[in-house]
Amino acid sequence: MRQYSSVYASICATLIAGGLLVCSNPGAVLAAVRVCLPHVTSSVIKDRSEQNAKRRALLDWVEKAKKAGIEHPSWRIANSKVLKCVSRNGFHECVAHGAPCTIKQKAPPPTKPPGSEDVEV
Repeated sequence: MRQYSSVYASICATLIAGGLLVCSNPGAVLAAVRVCLPHVTSSVIKDRSEQNAKRRALLDWVEKAKKAGIEHPSWRIANSKVLKCVSRNGFHECVAHGAPCTIKQKAPPPTKPPGSEDVEV
């Protein structure tokens, strides 16, 4: 253990001297978790420009994700996301579908699956 502490201290001192890191207790580990809600689907957005149709579909998806309960939704961290477009009669129709997620610094408490209530004997 002593060897580990001296190696850790040496690495920290080197990085601090370079201004790259402020070291803390090596035993303390903090992890962020991604928490996702059920899928949200945008309205079908129609535009002559495919780029504009995609952009507007994503903006609509973000608004619907906010209404679903994600304070600052981001398509970038959404789960199982799909952005589909089809061309018809000179227009592009696009729709965005995905599970909105957020990053929590503390994991939510574990939940029990339905039907697994504690039974007294």
